[in-house]
Amino acid sequence: MGQTVLAFQQKPRILVVEDSLLLADMVCDVLVEAGMEPVGPVPRVETALRIACDVALDGAIIDIKLGADDTFPVCRVLKERGVPFVFFSGLKRGALPAEFREVPLVTKAIEGASLRDVVLALLTDAKPSTTPGALENSSHLRYRG
Repeated sequence: MGQTVLAFQQKPRILVVEDSLLLADMVCDVLVEAGMEPVGPVPRVETALRIACDVALDGAIIDIKLGADDTFPVCRVLKERGVPFVFFSGLKRGALPAEFREVPLVTKAIEGASLRDVVLALLTDAKPSTTPGALENSSHLRYRG
């Protein structure tokens, strides 16, 4: 995979809320390769909520479901704080409450480079471009709590 690294003043801190260790590690690797600092991965809603309230964040990648729990309380806090985020899920857009239907939805079948491009677009306040199958349809900061 080609590597795209942007020159940031400081590494953007991206919250990673995901309960699948393999997927979470892939997401964190993509972020690190792109010059960002993953916060997480965080596999529990309670922990993610605490981080969303208390930690300086530049963005987030959020799985909609962590076990039987949904992550919408975390998303509400991020939205209130003005922290941009994308959903990273196997669920369809119809599973989202109306308040989150405009949030980018990335399928878990996405390739690392496409995920990186979505997060970079999120950080630059641009709408991610839709590529087929992408949207809709080491030195990680590990939070252990």
